[in-house]
Amino acid sequence: MPRRPRRDKRRLSGVDVEDVKFALRVADFFDDFTEEQLHEAWRRFRAELLAECEPFERPTAWWNYEAPEPPREIKCYYGFGPDGWGTYDSPEGLRQASPTHRSESLREYLRRHPDLATDEERLILEAELS
Repeated sequence: MPRRPRRDKRRLSGVDVEDVKFALRVADFFDDFTEEQLHEAWRRFRAELLAECEPFERPTAWWNYEAPEPPREIKCYYGFGPDGWGTYDSPEGLRQASPTHRSESLREYLRRHPDLATDEERLILEAELS
């Protein structure tokens, strides 16, 4: 009979490690944990959680504890364009365009803060500028 995968039973200030890692990865807020528990968990599991990320991805906790500033809001337009309904940087060629905003992507953010990029991300950004 196949066995269930084992859960990481280590405890962190009285909380389940897997639950707190989930909160650090994706949750903007998590009522089950105090801010102190989340910050302690981020310090403890930071390297592990960052190693799981693809280039130009960061866990929510990175934005909460390490990003020097929040991502900028970028003016854009929502409307029907060449790729169908979506968000575009310019209203030109759009039908029913209405102004809106979006947060800058991590790629755009790292162009402004290259010191925060991993080595792999720096190589990709440099190749894009060439």
